[in-house]
Amino acid sequence: LTPDEDWDAAMETNGYQFRLWHEREINGKKFNYVAQFRRAGKWIEMAPVSLIYENDLGETQLISNPKEVIEPTIDNGNNQVTWYDLFGEGIDFRYNLNPDKFFKTVIINDRSVLPEPTISKEGLKLSVVMTLAWGEDVKPEINFADNVVIDELANQNSSITKLDETIKNPDEKAENPEVFSYEDDLLRDIWWMQEPKAWDSYENSDLGEGAHQITIDQELIRKDNNVYALLSVHETTLNNPEIIYPLFIDT
Repeated sequence: LTPDEDWDAAMETNGYQFRLWHEREINGKKFNYVAQFRRAGKWIEMAPVSLIYENDLGETQLISNPKEVIEPTIDNGNNQVTWYDLFGEGIDFRYNLNPDKFFKTVIINDRSVLPEPTISKEGLKLSVVMTLAWGEDVKPEINFADNVVIDELANQNSSITKLDETIKNPDEKAENPEVFSYEDDLLRDIWWMQEPKAWDSYENSDLGEGAHQITIDQELIRKDNNVYALLSVHETTLNNPEIIYPLFIDT
């Protein structure tokens, strides 16, 4: 905890730095659960926006927005910050730190905590929506958001209708980008965005097997200077009897 700083908690003794705001005001807008990742004086930051269902027909259904501010559980032994039930009972959100990686994880503790979809099940998937921003002197090397300043998070309190319009009519989109770097103004790599994964709680020590590893879909979308990341797990995975909950979705 950092009571003497503008941010609420931090990790400053690593090759990268992490700063956390429970509540933050930016240009008159309030944001919650904001994490900032810093390296070599450059930064990228993010915050959870919503949990939704999507399908191949272009329909969306809001499952939950993050709750109004609740206190996190900081576990310095495991280098984790967790908000339990952030997306409703049984759906947690966590920031995980380790020496060279920074994970953002949604935890579905049981299949029963997800509501039944009211939209068509054709291509149905569960999507975690995050908003991203980064410094003006930082650029993703995949030619996304070229010549656009993305230095402010998108409004977390946007309605599902406004988010729906953004998803359907973005100014640009990057679908399932492979690992890519963010570069400084001299085109030097600063950090990398890896492909997100999901995993379950299966473990069979007799067979020497660990958790089931699950590939998920990733979309980066931009509307004006607002950027969202959508990380999606298909319904077939959610309902697969071989999947052992809790299910962890790395965003």
